[in-house]
Amino acid sequence: MYFATNRPPGIPDSIEAEISRRIARGDSQSFIYIVPTGAQARDLINRLTSIESGRAIFLPRILSLAEFVTKLRSTVRPELQLLSAAQSTALIELSIKELFENTSLRYFEPRSLGVGSLPLFRGTFDEIVASINGLKEQGISIDRLRELLALQTDTQSSAYRKLSDIILIYEAYQKKFGSTFIDQYEQYNILIDELGLGNSEKTAQQLQRVFLSAFAGVTDVFVAPFVRFSEPALTLLTSITQLDGVSTTVALDYEPGNPGLFRFQEELLQNLHGSGFTITSTPTQSGVIQPFLGKDLFNRHRGKQQPIATDAIEYSEAATIERELRFAARKIKRLITKENIALSEICIASSDQEVYALLAQSVFSEYGIPVQLTHRRSLASSPLFHAIDSLLELGEFRLSHKRVRSILESPYFHLTHFDGTPIDSSNLLRVLGRYHFRQGTYRW
Repeated sequence: MYFATNRPPGIPDSIEAEISRRIARGDSQSFIYIVPTGAQARDLINRLTSIESGRAIFLPRILSLAEFVTKLRSTVRPELQLLSAAQSTALIELSIKELFENTSLRYFEPRSLGVGSLPLFRGTFDEIVASINGLKEQGISIDRLRELLALQTDTQSSAYRKLSDIILIYEAYQKKFGSTFIDQYEQYNILIDELGLGNSEKTAQQLQRVFLSAFAGVTDVFVAPFVRFSEPALTLLTSITQLDGVSTTVALDYEPGNPGLFRFQEELLQNLHGSGFTITSTPTQSGVIQPFLGKDLFNRHRGKQQPIATDAIEYSEAATIERELRFAARKIKRLITKENIALSEICIASSDQEVYALLAQSVFSEYGIPVQLTHRRSLASSPLFHAIDSLLELGEFRLSHKRVRSILESPYFHLTHFDGTPIDSSNLLRVLGRYHFRQGTYRW
């Protein structure tokens, strides 16, 4: 584990140990701890506050990155209403339907529409939702996509028509926000624009004021290990490190000498060191396997490695990712047909799934091999995951209008009125927003 900090007292032995000591003193408000997911934040809050079960304290400021960004954005632009993942998915669905009605799409073809049906097959629809969410998360604008489209010379190619359709859907979806709504990823753009992130003089003034307004009394920002940050998130967090009177400590799971696996962490450490941060490391307590994998897994920079003494491991090299995947596909075919190995027993690991994923789907489909991706970010942005999550939380939050809307707007639940006619989710969204329904079964 590596730590980068600009704290005057120096590096803590561990972030959670430092937070536990503060909570034990009754201090739960002098720090923010930013972690990858909301589930992780809730688990840490429950675990760390259990040591103070005998007295009342304020809930510690342990937040997911999304919650941290929402808190800052609501301080800058409180009038904007944040759309849930299900609401965003419903707006994308509505945008696609309208574009089909106007015959504007050239690549995607509509399925036979029944009442309440998705305009596309579910797999294609999920891919479009994930693509738009991914583009927004990385801060890739519609104008930038148009620039990439203009570089294509063959306007009849499938790649050109697909990108063109994605741009149209992205643009139609964005227009539906109007001046009232915003999605999770758009919050970064608002903060970057409103606070002038990247403009050091404006940032120093604006960000200091907004941060102290949102998080009064905070003297330390701790950041848990992340697999990677999007460019907008990295811009925001880098700006946070420049705040006066607020120290920042970033933890990274990192093994030096393996840029194929830890390129992002290595670049982040170099940038923080260049900004005056102190860098230290603590020895791992996980035995032999973790440091071995950290040094050697996907490491093309350590030279020729001695093969492990077993016939169960086969070494090969490929000039391109596509050839590598085709070799894997042929190998899987042989395992299935000649050795009777079940597909569920086969796993492919890659150093960068964002690069491999889409190409893997295309290559393996040629060989008739189904693909199940397990990218952790894909799960967090999956409409199916959010639909099931909302359904499970419906009873816990006593028919919270947010959870009810998430379920009714989800493409995975086919809900109708008593007479069998479909529920108009877009109309429901307008009604709930207009009359400001609050949670509670007694109100429904």
